[in-house]
Amino acid sequence: MLRARHHQTYRRLGNRHSNILSCRLRVGWCQLNSTLAKFNITTRTCACGAASETVTHFLLNCPLHTAARQELAATVHRLVGQSLSTGVLLHGSPGHNASTNQNLSDAFHCYISSTHRFKAPSTCS
Repeated sequence: MLRARHHQTYRRLGNRHSNILSCRLRVGWCQLNSTLAKFNITTRTCACGAASETVTHFLLNCPLHTAARQELAATVHRLVGQSLSTGVLLHGSPGHNASTNQNLSDAFHCYISSTHRFKAPSTCS
C-alpha cells in the first residue's frame, strides 16, 4: 500500500474524468452491473455471461476485454515486473517512484477507455 503522501499524488494523475472512474472502481461504486443491481437498475450479469460484473471481473477476467487487458498486463510487467492485480491497478506500486506510478496510471486509464465500458473520453495516446 502506498503511504498517504504517495496516495494523494497517485490519485491526481491523468485527466479528471479518468480519475473519477478510477476512484469509483477503487471504492466499488461504479457503473458496473454488480453495483447497478443494488439499485434494481439492472441484473448483476456481465455482458459476457458471467454471473456478476464486479470490479475484479472487469479488470482481470472479462473475456470481452482480453485484448486491452493483455496490452495492460504487458505494460504493468514492463514497468513493475508484476502480473496484473487489482491492488497495483487501483492503488499503484508502493515500491516504485512517482514517475512509474504515473505510467501505471496512464496505462490503467487507457485500459478503461479502450474497453468502452464507461462513457469516457479517450486517454490513450
